[in-house]
Amino acid sequence: MSERTPQEEQLTEAERENIVLMSGISHPQLAEEVADELGMPLYPLNTAIHPNGDLYNQIDDNVRGHNVYIIQSHVAIPGFSISQSNRQHLEFISGAKKAGAARIFAIAPTYEGARQDRRAEAREAVGSAITLRGFATEGADELILVDPHSQQALEVFTGVTTPITARYELQKPVLDRLDHHLENCIVVGGDEGSAKLVRDWGNDLGIKFKVYPKVKNGKRIIHPDVSSKDVRGKTVIYADDMIDTAATLASLSRRVTQAGAKRQIAAATHLWLSGRAVSRLERSDIEAFVGTNTIPIKPAAEERLEGRLEVPSVAWILADTIRRIIRNESVSQQPYGKVYS
Repeated sequence: MSERTPQEEQLTEAERENIVLMSGISHPQLAEEVADELGMPLYPLNTAIHPNGDLYNQIDDNVRGHNVYIIQSHVAIPGFSISQSNRQHLEFISGAKKAGAARIFAIAPTYEGARQDRRAEAREAVGSAITLRGFATEGADELILVDPHSQQALEVFTGVTTPITARYELQKPVLDRLDHHLENCIVVGGDEGSAKLVRDWGNDLGIKFKVYPKVKNGKRIIHPDVSSKDVRGKTVIYADDMIDTAATLASLSRRVTQAGAKRQIAAATHLWLSGRAVSRLERSDIEAFVGTNTIPIKPAAEERLEGRLEVPSVAWILADTIRRIIRNESVSQQPYGKVYS
């Protein structure tokens, strides 16, 4: 990546004058990293959970006339659910709005309901729309997201939407593992939803790409046979926005192994690692799992996947986005592409 000087990374005193950066309790480590990148503190907050489960959230100082950036990953941590992290995010947005904040920026590296971005069956709720409307209703002016599951779903939000990508941060450790030798590599995806991301990876790296969408076999949904012509003797790089239960990834990996792949590396922005995910990944032939810290990595996953798990931080991407917004610069022209030079 291009060299960055402290002057470029941290805000000037004048730029910090009317800026407030605050964080909910679901992932404070990431917020602290962002604050360090910007050279500014996190704003003081009062939070509590009442015995009946209700939340108490209060901004502890004046925000009138300030531009307020509120970071919260919608994730579950011990004693705090995904829905509670969403609710806390909304309460801080509402509190800032009613306290006279000039503009409110909701930063959600992950957000509740992101996977439910359309109505596939009758009587289904569209979870992403509910969350996005909530941001708008409570007063957020701009929404900053990292690799959202569907960018089309963001149209529900009535303010400014700024989706940013972490794929360049993921590509650097992948390239390092391959010693930048890409002549015998292919990028692969395991469902149609990953098609755009797989194509972007292929174009970024200048290598072939292929998506193997799942098919129905009676009542079961399985992966079709992977063509040995595509992967035999090659390094297969899996690209996706998330690894949740890892069922899709493990299934595709077995097919790729049977087709004669030489090496396998998986990269995904959001490492949910739910249910039996870690067990599935342990048993797979995938040599490395690269994912970011949009979600706190579970200690069990770190322990059991030691040596195979690599987690670059998205803090600099978020900090750079905030800097560019403050300076009225283009976010879409962030210099991430220089990672390959």
